[in-house]
Amino acid sequence: MVEKFSGKPKEQYHLFVYLFSKFISTLGNSIYNFGISFYILSSTGSSLLFSFNLAASALPIIFFSLISGHIVDKYD
Repeated sequence: MVEKFSGKPKEQYHLFVYLFSKFISTLGNSIYNFGISFYILSSTGSSLLFSFNLAASALPIIFFSLISGHIVDKYD
């Protein structure tokens, strides 16, 4: 059952600011990783290196998300 956040308006504002800033930060990191990969593609012309770099930037996120999800579910 999902409960509605019943904090004060000031607390809701701080939560919104935190979540919005987290979204902007994640978006910036994703754009940066794609830019580095695109730079590798434009400087070397190798699509294989381009795809390896994209995979190398995505695999740690996927791997640690699975591990942390398991830990949270186990101890929650």
